[in-house]
Amino acid sequence: MKLLFIHEVNYETKVIFEIHEFPELLNLKGHEIHYIHFPEKIGIRNFNLRSRIKTISGRAYPEAKIQLITPPTLGGSFIDRVMATIYTIPLLYKQIKKEKYDAIVLFSVPTTGWQTALLAKHFNTPILFRALDVSHLLRSAVSKKLVLWAERVVYRNVNAISANNSALADYCVSHNAQHVPLVVNVPPLDLAHFYNAGKSINVRKKYNISNDDFVIMFMGTLYEFSGLSKVIADFAVLKPEGTKLVIVGGGKDEFLLHKLVEEFNLGNQVIFTGVIPYPELPAILGIADVAINSFEPSLVTDVAFPHKVLQYLAAGLVIVSTKLKGLYNSLGENAGIYWVDETSQVLAKALDLRNNPPTNLTETKNLGRTFVQENFNKEKAVSEFERAIKGICRDSI
Repeated sequence: MKLLFIHEVNYETKVIFEIHEFPELLNLKGHEIHYIHFPEKIGIRNFNLRSRIKTISGRAYPEAKIQLITPPTLGGSFIDRVMATIYTIPLLYKQIKKEKYDAIVLFSVPTTGWQTALLAKHFNTPILFRALDVSHLLRSAVSKKLVLWAERVVYRNVNAISANNSALADYCVSHNAQHVPLVVNVPPLDLAHFYNAGKSINVRKKYNISNDDFVIMFMGTLYEFSGLSKVIADFAVLKPEGTKLVIVGGGKDEFLLHKLVEEFNLGNQVIFTGVIPYPELPAILGIADVAINSFEPSLVTDVAFPHKVLQYLAAGLVIVSTKLKGLYNSLGENAGIYWVDETSQVLAKALDLRNNPPTNLTETKNLGRTFVQENFNKEKAVSEFERAIKGICRDSI
């Protein structure tokens, strides 16, 4: 198949997850992949009024080849994104008309999503919308209503929707997707990559962590709903000796979290690593004794599927997570995760696990690895996603 993927993030800089894994794995299965992205945060030096096309190696799978299409840009700022809703339309029109794709896979909503849905319908090109989150709830109050409108336009004008968990699928149905075929496809996971995680003395030394320190780790984008401000505040109250909180990643709340650590005088116990390159993730995960997902329960998190939890499981980590609806529905009680109801319970539960017998923790780790092997291995996930795409193609390729 000749497929066009479209998203509104920067393919070359975004943290690697399924938006890279699915197209690259499909390319390795023999499909031709074109990808239109949005060059966010590239800086005014990269101002360019012409579209650019280049072939790149895959980021998750370097042996894959993707034709990456970059629309005109004023530098990737917020103003650029607003303007892109209009000036990317000629690119989308030309690309869909010229290339005659077998199908389009759409991740985008406000920046290029609603336009793609309408243009694809005009050209009778089948389109599968891949739902990852509640897009309008990730925006400011000013743009929230407009993005909700864009969501509904997308839901009404695509041929089918693929959601990454059942709670998100329910949300889509409740927002004008009642008559659109909908399927749940789990994201792919490169188990072999994360199986390499192991205790790394050198990494511990790099971050001034002793072999005797108990390490609690959070990995992922630092959103305002990450719950880390509460975890850090609880850390300041409990003052656990011989314990380090390692925060891996970056995001809009990073400055706030650094400020909290400074205010609580926790500089020796809370460590920020910044964003870690994908090839190095197993090594950093290997220093953790417990990994946490401290997301605050809400609509936006209840329908999310934090990819990091799958990576934690594949790395053989003990996990404490808030009981988010979408995540719990997908993993349940069989993945070896310690579920808590509120963010305020995350740190206490993680610290409590220091007292669990090692044999119990080993059984928990093995249970998690077995679960992801059976339910989230990349071969199974990409085959099912491929089937969903073929299901909308005109000639049932």
